[in-house]
Amino acid sequence: MLLLYPMPKVSDNNGNDINDVRNVQFIPFQTRATMRMSGTEFLNARVSGLIDGEFFGSTDMDVNGFRLRHADISMIWGSGLAINMGQFWHPLFIVSCYPETASMNTGIPFNPFARNPRFEISYTTGKLIFSAAAVSQIDFKSNGPLGASASYLRNSGFRLLLLLIPSASTWFLIS
Repeated sequence: MLLLYPMPKVSDNNGNDINDVRNVQFIPFQTRATMRMSGTEFLNARVSGLIDGEFFGSTDMDVNGFRLRHADISMIWGSGLAINMGQFWHPLFIVSCYPETASMNTGIPFNPFARNPRFEISYTTGKLIFSAAAVSQIDFKSNGPLGASASYLRNSGFRLLLLLIPSASTWFLIS
């Protein structure tokens, strides 16, 4: 499903490529359930929310399991200030630039295909967006000496991402 490049050819003693393995599986992937909420005001901000999940699973053992994609609340003030909290696309995933691809790779490896729990504050002035986010990991974990685990980020201490987004197609990271 995430087709980046083929595995290299590795031959066994008979000259057969051990990576040339046929595999077919039918699963109900991309069957989604989504609920949106909007139209509410709180502290003079427009409040909207999103809960989105799919019957995709997270591992081969859980192929048909329900997986939470997004659970997000946004508060936007007329002054340009916004607060987003919950699980949503990684702050470096620029939603307005996300490609509509036939496969699920959505611009990988150039676009960070991950949804993360996060708290983000942003301020928009003209075409410039200033954003700061505290991010954690759940589904898309870092890989390290102990395998894929959220413990690397969790045990690293607090890290803040400051983003300067001058347009929808470029961004700068100050970390």
